[in-house]
Amino acid sequence: MIPMIESSYGLDLRGKEEQLARVLGKLCEDSGMDLDRCTSTGLHKLCDAAVEHMVVGESYFLRHREALEEFVRHTASMGRPNVWCAACSTGEEAYSLAFLFVQRGIEDFSILGSDVNPSAIRRAREGVYGRWSLRGLGDEARLLFDHIHGNLFRVKDRYRRNVRFSIGNVMTPPEGVFIGISCRNLFIYFSDSGISKALDIFYQRLHPKGVLLVGAAEAPAVNRLMGNRFVPSGVFVFRKASPIKNVEAYPMPHREDAEGIIPRTPKMAEMTRHTAEEAPRIETPAKPAGEAPKEAKEAVPLKDQEDLVFERAKSMADRGDLQGALEILTSAEKVDPTGAKVKFLKGVILMDMGMHKEAAESFKEAAYLDPSMPEPRHSLMILSLQEGDMASAQRHGRLLLNILKDLDDREPTLYGPHVTKGHLRKTASEPF
Repeated sequence: MIPMIESSYGLDLRGKEEQLARVLGKLCEDSGMDLDRCTSTGLHKLCDAAVEHMVVGESYFLRHREALEEFVRHTASMGRPNVWCAACSTGEEAYSLAFLFVQRGIEDFSILGSDVNPSAIRRAREGVYGRWSLRGLGDEARLLFDHIHGNLFRVKDRYRRNVRFSIGNVMTPPEGVFIGISCRNLFIYFSDSGISKALDIFYQRLHPKGVLLVGAAEAPAVNRLMGNRFVPSGVFVFRKASPIKNVEAYPMPHREDAEGIIPRTPKMAEMTRHTAEEAPRIETPAKPAGEAPKEAKEAVPLKDQEDLVFERAKSMADRGDLQGALEILTSAEKVDPTGAKVKFLKGVILMDMGMHKEAAESFKEAAYLDPSMPEPRHSLMILSLQEGDMASAQRHGRLLLNILKDLDDREPTLYGPHVTKGHLRKTASEPF
């Protein structure tokens, strides 16, 4: 099955055999069949369903806005924008691009969002989101959304009318030629051969002057593997090289939803008794006797400046400079290894870079250093859900509710002003 998934989807599952086994077990359990029967009834369908659970589809509006704006500037300069938003998940990025086009005064554009996950595409078509997806927005939220009720918001028709969604795999792309292709935070799951194959496909589907947008964590791999197909042209934007003459963009087809997919909603596991996690080892590096302090290029903030470090690194990450933000946080850790906020943000950035194991360790350290901080426990719950580990997710959810019980639901969280402690309480209270 692993060779089939890598060949069909480009995913690199080396070292993830146990996670795949857990996912397959859940899928078979939910379908009421054993693995042999699931395989005999449709191996490709089983692979499709497994891939949906192996790839993290979490996103939010205007994520790394600077990169999105540069991509929009490139595509808007070449006539009517015609964009393929590949691996679009639940649609936040596609609608973000629509919003940025309209803000530039462009009303005539076309965006196709595609994803392998049918349930994600259904949500994208509905265009209804909770506050968690709005955490990257400020006052602009009122421009983008109509408030439905409670914590639910619907994307305004002005931004929905030119956006379509279809079920599709990057390796089997839609027909047509596009001025721009956005594919962010997918290659972090790909093998080198998978990335190279996808770049071939994007090259074939791009207009001669077209551009490709990738994520911050993927840009180094694209630089290494792009060959003579693309040339860097901005912040994570790559321009198509060696254009073919006389290629014109033409309408994008609409693909109907696939049917007969194995059910994806796992049954809730039995609530398990919480056992205390082993406290992570956090050691302050010893300074050799007589060693003179080294002169640093830039003074590293001390513990009482943790908030400044947090805001600076968060600002860099929001602009798409994940590596720079990670370096700042790592430097701060060396000076003061007891900063819970620094370790939490480091976990968020590692998660954004696809380094889930390292992110989990950072979240655990943050939770150990400050047991009253709800955000690390919430992030551990989300990671466990994405890994298909329902027992751990429920345990982290119970601990999160215990932390939140005496806190004001209206208080903002470290995720941003639009995500309150009440929103964390709601996610921990609802059935998984």
